[in-house]
Amino acid sequence: MVEAIRRVAAGRPLPGARHAGGDADAAPRDRLPHEALSPREYQVFTLIAGGRSVTEAAAELDVAVSTVSNHLMQVKTKLGAPNLGGVVAYAHRVGLAG
Repeated sequence: MVEAIRRVAAGRPLPGARHAGGDADAAPRDRLPHEALSPREYQVFTLIAGGRSVTEAAAELDVAVSTVSNHLMQVKTKLGAPNLGGVVAYAHRVGLAG
């Protein structure tokens, strides 16, 4: 999991993972919600799902806490998650959290 977070934080894709746009040939309705996340939203998603706090994610990404909070708000909306627990639960359901 730590290696996956490092890869995403560095902007490198996960081996075999579809994300942030997924398969270009897939119809939008065929995509999972996390595949609609922007690259930065996906980074925030994986950091939070990996147990980082908003403050820790901001420090790791070298951005303001408010920036991470804004991205996280978009992540929750796109995933249909009412709160952070919902984000983490979603990550576990789709196999993106340890």
